[in-house]
Amino acid sequence: MILWASSAQGQSPPPQATAPATAPATATATATPTPTATPPSPSPFPPSNGLTATLLPPTFGNPHPIDVPGSTARSWGVVTIVFGVVFTGFGIASTAVAKSKFNESNAAGYCVEGVCTHAGEDLRNTAQSLADAATWLFVAAAACVGGGIALYVTAPSASGQPKVGLAAAPGGLVLKGAW
Repeated sequence: MILWASSAQGQSPPPQATAPATAPATATATATPTPTATPPSPSPFPPSNGLTATLLPPTFGNPHPIDVPGSTARSWGVVTIVFGVVFTGFGIASTAVAKSKFNESNAAGYCVEGVCTHAGEDLRNTAQSLADAATWLFVAAAACVGGGIALYVTAPSASGQPKVGLAAAPGGLVLKGAW
């Protein structure tokens, strides 16, 4: 049962809908043929030969990069040269700080004609330690740059011939190379 409430006067409730009484319906089933599946769209791939394929793991980029002879040696050569340049920078910075400490020991009156107070001796020892570190940094830089250049220049080329090499000669060694 539906109740109708209205605040406006003079309106009547909406009419009630009633369904006519009918006899109960009986269910009947008819067999209809099932529709056949639509044929698959044509594949852009060639037809299968029925064999199972072994799948490779996914790769990114070129799955078969071109192997350039000597590229690894040249890359390590560049990396080694960069380390040499970094060591040179640290060596220069260490030298500048060492010189600053040495000048500070002389300017502040800590050391006069080679005779130093305790504070002056500490400044000079710090300067000497920094200067020693700078020396070793420059040695490491020279070794890295020299080794990096040797790696880069002696890396095999596409022709397979080394660009630089040592050869034994009467009376010593001969450095051969092509640039």
